[in-house]
Amino acid sequence: MKPTILAAHLSPLQEETLMNCFGAEYMRTTSSLLTLEWMRSDTVRKNLERSFKVSLDAQKPGDAK
Repeated sequence: MKPTILAAHLSPLQEETLMNCFGAEYMRTTSSLLTLEWMRSDTVRKNLERSFKVSLDAQKPGDAK
């Protein structure tokens, strides 16, 4: 299951297994992690910019500056 989680995909059987083994709250957290929406949080954005000089707001190629 580890490679599947790293690939950000869970099959219905894997979702059921997580739900049965760990409960609904764990399943909600796992689903949230897999969406990668947490990467857009203010804390993560600030840490990326401060530590790695990476901006998630970088302009797309062709956008006016």
